[in-house]
Amino acid sequence: MSRILLSNVVENEDEYKWSELNCFYKVFAIVLSSSCKKFFDYFLMYVSAYILYGIKGRGHLSFDSGDCVLEYYRRELQPVFGNKITNVEFGGYRNFVKKLYDELSENNVVIIPCDLFYLPYSKSYMELHKRHYLIVKGIDKEKGIVYVLDNMHVELGASTIYKDFMLDIKVVYNMADAFRRNFENVSNKSFFWSIGGNINNNFEIDNNEYFLKLKENILSDNACIELNILENEEYCDMSMEKYLSYANLRVVFYTTLKNSITDDTCKELLDNILKEWNNIKLELSYRKSENVKAKVLRNIENEKKCIKECYILNDKANALEMYEYKIINKKNVPISCDKNIININLDKNRIYDIWSNTDNGVIVINEEAVDKCSATMKIDTEFGSSSHCGIYLELDNGSRFLFGSLGRLNMAVHAIDNKENYELCIYQEIIEEKMYIEIKYDNEFCYFYSGYDKRCRYTLRLDSNVAKVGFFAKTWENCDCNVSIDVLI
Repeated sequence: MSRILLSNVVENEDEYKWSELNCFYKVFAIVLSSSCKKFFDYFLMYVSAYILYGIKGRGHLSFDSGDCVLEYYRRELQPVFGNKITNVEFGGYRNFVKKLYDELSENNVVIIPCDLFYLPYSKSYMELHKRHYLIVKGIDKEKGIVYVLDNMHVELGASTIYKDFMLDIKVVYNMADAFRRNFENVSNKSFFWSIGGNINNNFEIDNNEYFLKLKENILSDNACIELNILENEEYCDMSMEKYLSYANLRVVFYTTLKNSITDDTCKELLDNILKEWNNIKLELSYRKSENVKAKVLRNIENEKKCIKECYILNDKANALEMYEYKIINKKNVPISCDKNIININLDKNRIYDIWSNTDNGVIVINEEAVDKCSATMKIDTEFGSSSHCGIYLELDNGSRFLFGSLGRLNMAVHAIDNKENYELCIYQEIIEEKMYIEIKYDNEFCYFYSGYDKRCRYTLRLDSNVAKVGFFAKTWENCDCNVSIDVLI
């Protein structure tokens, strides 16, 4: 077989400008996302954090075989992602074609460092030596072509979207060989990168642990590029173009961080902090240093406070299939499940609210429920606390209802999307050890039951069919609340 084409390598969807994300990091993110779509954001988040907070712009960012970011990936990210990035050296045209074919036949995607001096339709053709990076997703040896994902054929490289194209293998070889002569700082041989291998089956767990490690590193260090400039006399010595490339990388870090979390409050804070970093960047660019150090230090503290509250979206914790339940858990609340008993532990240092514009509590959807949903619940919280735990009901039209205990003193039925009349029913019911709770429903009505006598406490006329039922646990102010739900079959 002379033709190979990897169909899983597709064009990117990001909106980063070239001033924010260069073509070196972008192509590696695109290739890694061919294994798992979420790798695109996580790779860029960790790489941008490494440059901004790890090496603080001081590492060997050479964009060749010895680039420190690739070494960082192999050392720290490869165990998390699973994909290997391998340098493949070649000598001569025939050897280049053979090794390229061999890698693609193993379903490995190839990234080739190139010199645009030899690309016929580039503005740099035969005029300017300029580095570039091609994604190769296929080859046809009989036709003498490679299938690439690239942007140079789109708006002469101005486009940030990489699209399918075909190139003569000899043209690609000439560009790759010229890269060695004009840009490679480590190896004396021409090379390309091969990316493949199985993804890490424990990615969700390992990625969550790595993110917590990243947070710890950021929170424990006050250093940043701006302070390096101001305190180490790099303000005049450091190339402003180089500083701006690092400062602009914050857009990538903040954007990928926002894509990875679910807390809307944190997202809004990140937007505000990024705006302040951009203002500081302008002041440094125009050499307006008055009070800028105080602004930097203040923004570092604001950044730390916000990042401390950021928790990434973990598929196994946030939309977890446990038995017949789907658990929605945006703030990574500790949850365990043993047969039909679900345990939820809400921390007093955080607020887990569920209301019309907030979804930060825990919702357990019983996907097998038909006509009814019932349980006995043990609630470990102080009497009168700001906790609310019970049964969750959602209709096809999007209306949502919470039926449960308010601080172990009262039971209530709330229509959480009805701002004018949200409290449909409230009555006193003190919960000593555990409570019985149940709803039954048909196409017209939903009936709410509680207490040891299992009496119907409220009847709701339905204006739409029932879409989802289950259980919830929430707090609207800081308080400890541990809930054990024994689901009745």
